[in-house]
This record gives sequence, C-alpha cells and structure tokens, in this order.
Amino acid sequence: MIEALKGLGNLGIGAGFIALLLGIFVEWIPVKINPIGWLGRRFNKHIEDKVDVIQTELTAHMAEEYRTRILKFQNECIRRRRHTKEEFDNVLSVCRKYEALIKKYDLENGECVMAMAYIRRVYEHCLDDHDFVNLDNAPLTPLDV
Repeated sequence: MIEALKGLGNLGIGAGFIALLLGIFVEWIPVKINPIGWLGRRFNKHIEDKVDVIQTELTAHMAEEYRTRILKFQNECIRRRRHTKEEFDNVLSVCRKYEALIKKYDLENGECVMAMAYIRRVYEHCLDDHDFVNLDNAPLTPLDV
C-alpha cells in the first residue's frame, strides 16, 4: 500500500510538472497568464528604468539644441544679418520639430514663442519683398591665400 502511494506521489509530481510546462505554452483559461513575460519584465526592470532615464535626458538635450538654434537665428535677424531662403527653411523646420517635441512630451516653451513668431514675421517680410540673400547672383570675390 505504501509503495502504491509513493508511485502515485511520483506520478502526481510528474503530472504537475507536465501541467506546468503545458501551462507555459498552452492557454487553458480565457485569462492570459504569461509566466515567461512576467519573468522577462522582472529581469529587465532595471534596463527599462535606465532606458526611461536616457529617453528623458535625450528629450531635454534635443529641446535645448532646438531652442539654441532658434534663439541664435532670431538674434542674427535682430542684428540685421541677412539669410538665404534655405537658411530660413531650415530654421522653420527646426521650429516645427521643437513645437512637436514640446507638444509630445508636454514641456515648457516660454523662451522660444516670441523668437519663433519674430522669425516667421521676418520670413514673411522677405517673401513679400523678395529680400533673401541670393548666393547664385552674388559677385565672386577671389580668396586671399
């Protein structure tokens, strides 16, 4: 009798192990239980945290880079430095990227609102008056070597 119970115990352990393996790969109940995914998330938690920190720092760096380019261009316009249409197109592209970044990550945009508006007004003025620097018709001067 004791031998029969030991055999049933071993059979129960074996059946339990098989059920566990099947439970990993086969969905038995409508509620999804994914032990491999759970273990993966547990093991990778610190990596996900580091990625989140890096993403935050990268976003801040990109916003600062865009902000710097916009403010520098505005300063050049205020100082009456003339620009080509391509330079304006480039900085207006930076403005759009900056605005999208601000909106996507809900960042503060107090510094550049007026600068972007000023750049757009100068751009419209240059468009109306055809007053861009035209490098194609600029006189060529010899380089001092």
